[in-house]
Amino acid sequence: METLLRVLAALPLAWVHRLGTLAGWLTYGGSPTYRRRFRAQVAQAGVAPADARADQVPPEGMGVWAPFFGRPAYTMTLAARLVQQSGAQPILVWGERLPGGAGYVVRFEAFDEVLPAEVEAQAESAAAVNRAMERLIRACPGQYPREHFGWLGRSLLERGLLWYAPVPRLKALIHVEGDVGLAERSARPVMWLVPHFLALDVAGVATQLFQTRKVGSIYQQQSDPVFDAAMRAGRLRFDGGDIFPRSERALPLIKAIRRGWAFFNLPDMDFGARDADFVPFFGVSAATLLAPSRMARALDMVVQPVVAEMLPGGAGYRVRFLEPWADFPTDDPLADARRMNAWIEQEILRNPAQYLWVHRRFKTRPPGEASFYR
Repeated sequence: METLLRVLAALPLAWVHRLGTLAGWLTYGGSPTYRRRFRAQVAQAGVAPADARADQVPPEGMGVWAPFFGRPAYTMTLAARLVQQSGAQPILVWGERLPGGAGYVVRFEAFDEVLPAEVEAQAESAAAVNRAMERLIRACPGQYPREHFGWLGRSLLERGLLWYAPVPRLKALIHVEGDVGLAERSARPVMWLVPHFLALDVAGVATQLFQTRKVGSIYQQQSDPVFDAAMRAGRLRFDGGDIFPRSERALPLIKAIRRGWAFFNLPDMDFGARDADFVPFFGVSAATLLAPSRMARALDMVVQPVVAEMLPGGAGYRVRFLEPWADFPTDDPLADARRMNAWIEQEILRNPAQYLWVHRRFKTRPPGEASFYR
């Protein structure tokens, strides 16, 4: 396996993308388990295809709650107000990216719903917008799985690049945005909140190549000792910190944080009901860790969200170091967990095809609920 990964590390990234896309499509076609898991999670979350997104979640006070794929969604009311004020005829514009770099299709369709703009009818207007978006999304049902599994295959093959490519090449491919140096300057330890997007490992590399603070994280030890050793060696190749098996106690990690290390935290894993609570995630109860809030409060940590994405066409990666949360943690871990999930939802809606839908986010169910994964 190491030989294969080293060969992949030497190839142009666009070639690896093509090979990874093929591998991902073969995985989707050949793995009933992954297909079931993907479909179950996307169905529960009600997430739109990446290239057919409904309008963005509006700021608080700028929308109303209306049904969207059978679940309440906070929906913008601006369209109805503009139609009433201007008398314009709304038109639906639908953009779709074609596979294989073949280009794009843009469609213009008449909007045949009535949009009353009176305050008392805003919920009706929002529901009309959502119904139109649902129709568009259903018009291209196959695009989303193909795109997701294409990105998934690329992320797996690109481990070779992350683990073996020369540092100058990695620095040229990873485009960092935001305050990557916060942990270096902060007098308080920093916790990076990094959701499970497919470029997660790229974010880990960025924290070691673009800033100098030591980094600690927790990882799931692999059942294959050879692959586990290769993964540890690849992730620790820059001598920028350490990763601690989840099976061990958290004490070594806590000691490292107290020595000034930053914590690369993956907050959206389902580790069971212990030290977690059921918090809405796309309207579905999901066992959500309370540890990020409790640890940040106990260790007086600064919490900075980080999101990574893969760019198309061999252009590399983008890692966004967002503004730290000024009012996190609070003295209410459950409220903090709700806020964390809401933020992750917003990031997924920006780029749903690159979220790791094949990990079982809804594995643990409240008492009496059946499993989604059958």
